Amino acid sequence: MIKTLIIYESRYGTTKKISEYMGLILGPANIINVKEFNEEHKKYDFIILGSPIYIESFEESMIRFVVENRDFLINKKVVLFCTCLNKNNNINYFKEIKSLLGSECIVMAKALGGKLKLNELKDEDYKILDSFSKETGITLKDADIFNLKEIIEFALDVKRYKDSLIPAAPVSKVKFLLEEFLNCHNTCTLSTGCDKRVRGTPIEYIYKEGHIYFFSEGGEKFANILLNENVSISIYDNYENMTKLAGVQISGKASIVEYGEKEYCKIAQMKGFKVEQLLQLPIKMNIIKVKLERAEVLYSKFKNMGYDSKQIYEFNQ
Repeated sequence: MIKTLIIYESRYGTTKKISEYMGLILGPANIINVKEFNEEHKKYDFIILGSPIYIESFEESMIRFVVENRDFLINKKVVLFCTCLNKNNNINYFKEIKSLLGSECIVMAKALGGKLKLNELKDEDYKILDSFSKETGITLKDADIFNLKEIIEFALDVKRYKDSLIPAAPVSKVKFLLEEFLNCHNTCTLSTGCDKRVRGTPIEYIYKEGHIYFFSEGGEKFANILLNENVSISIYDNYENMTKLAGVQISGKASIVEYGEKEYCKIAQMKGFKVEQLLQLPIKMNIIKVKLERAEVLYSKFKNMGYDSKQIYEFNQ
């Protein structure tokens, strides 16, 4: 798996906190202050650099780090982010770092909202900012444009890019092993949600040609599916050790099959039910159909074949 190293500088904690949030989403990851960087950290595959904007520029320590480690950084994929109070000036904030590293290794750059509390500033910082304020005509006042949702969306964008870098096994091999795994199991966790209501249901399934089907008498999962078709399915072996990993997370769109119709009868037959008996039950047996979209497969068999143990499969390809 691709390991992420997040290197930050932070004066009053905001950039550090953002780095920690991103590390949670981008794991496996390590988060270090720029001063902690050493030779061991050069083993990481994917680098994120984060700094507050101070007098319209990245922190001096971060710029110095980039200068001193340019040869290391230009051979990696690098993401930049900064925390600031004026995101409209974001293009200028990244100019110096981009000029040092060039455009090929920098894959993403984002300005994120920060905070300023005047009563928490060190005397030296207050004097410098006050002088800057007088020179530029910018009013110096408390500000808070920190936006956790924005940070999470950025981290997810970075994760999607990072996932695209995973050395891919041939699609045919991924499909074969994924379908083999799905057909060798019959029970999963179906996760549904809407607003503040979430549900994780252990349930038996059958798989057929990019779809998973569930038979159910009813329950709260239907309340969620009726309002939100997006679902997640988890299937996995019991954990033994790190060399025998086998599990898959699948996202897809759920719908409820019309009771008694042609498709309903076909799925019932796939399951091995006699349709006439099923329709004569004293209670209605419902069918949920999930059109599978994307599978994240963590499977040691891939590693044994010389590929990364994590593989992504898109069902619509």
